[in-house]
Amino acid sequence: MHILVVDDSSGMRRILSATLGRLGFSDVTEAEDAESALAHLHQRAVDLAIIDWNLPGLSGLDLANVIRSEPATRDVPLLMVTGNGSAADVARALRSGFGGYIIKPFTEDTFAQQVGALVRVEGPRRPSAAMIPTNWNDWISTGAWKQSDFKQIPAPPRSFREVFAIAGDNEVDANRLMTLVSRDPVFTIRVLRLANVAAFAAAGEVTSVEIAVVRLGTRAVRNAVLAACLSAWGQTVDVYGRRGVDEIQHAVGTACLSRRLAERLRLKIDDVFVHGLLHDVGKLCLFRMRSDFRRTSGRAPSAEEFEETLQASHAEVGAVALQVWGLPEALRVSARWHHDPIAAPAHQQAVAVTYLANRLSHRYGFGRPPDEDRDALLSDPAIAALGLNERWLDELDEEALTISMTAQHLVS
Repeated sequence: MHILVVDDSSGMRRILSATLGRLGFSDVTEAEDAESALAHLHQRAVDLAIIDWNLPGLSGLDLANVIRSEPATRDVPLLMVTGNGSAADVARALRSGFGGYIIKPFTEDTFAQQVGALVRVEGPRRPSAAMIPTNWNDWISTGAWKQSDFKQIPAPPRSFREVFAIAGDNEVDANRLMTLVSRDPVFTIRVLRLANVAAFAAAGEVTSVEIAVVRLGTRAVRNAVLAACLSAWGQTVDVYGRRGVDEIQHAVGTACLSRRLAERLRLKIDDVFVHGLLHDVGKLCLFRMRSDFRRTSGRAPSAEEFEETLQASHAEVGAVALQVWGLPEALRVSARWHHDPIAAPAHQQAVAVTYLANRLSHRYGFGRPPDEDRDALLSDPAIAALGLNERWLDELDEEALTISMTAQHLVS
């Protein structure tokens, strides 16, 4: 495991190298600017680049853009370690392809978690050439991707499993959640932004994670952090391009609609928000699997080939991914059957709500072109089985803008 540290401060380079050494990473190269970093990247493969924002000459963001633009380096995981801590700076770094962001000063635990997530110290390994044939369609359609203990399934978004485990409303879970949110600037920004949306504005501005948890509740904050995890995972430019943003907007919009549907129908479905959030996770996985396929086989599937497998296989891939990630059966069933709820072998109510939320997400244009075929929606047997009617749809249409605003606060 070879790691490149890029920082103009020799003292910070020593600190980062020493910390990496304590974490078991002894093969570390230091660079003081972007020029020397690029020279090293052209000479030797790097498994992780840790980059400061403020470098002489090209900035850390400029360096990331160059790395992402070159075929030989575009898949290198990038971690930003900087003193810049504004929400705008975090967003710019994520858009530039950084997979992690740490604000100085930081604790060794925070650093270890971010490095471990990016280099996949835990979780599935990258596939070897022997695991992947040269034809993308064959690899997906024949189920070859499921061989070798599902090692082709990408590792879950950073912190996702840890956050998901915080499910209760008791004091212990609230304290755990506040600690987790506070140590990550991306999580903090998303939670504070959500707590300050118009629906809560009358209670005064929220400026701390503690107040946000009190105002929103443990479950709502946890869901916001889950959305942030998935959002950061889906905005790696070299893997997803523009499609990543669209997929995340659709996922979060569907999650918000799932929660609203359950409320209106008075259904008690555990983690209904998460059902909607993860219904299309197979598509995100397939984008990452395509990146691995391209790197390993030397060729990428055509746009037509990829789109065909994306539509045909994303539900199965998503269900397998959630199983590999250790998430509950109900979520796996929703992911697998969200296009065919009547065929779901279990958890039919949760699957039906996810199915309807997905259709409504298409209707309102959440990450997709708007679908205004009202008659087709109202005549759908799966939707009729939930007891929904034209009046109900009219009322939900009036709420769509508010739901869209909430989704935007969870994504941006």
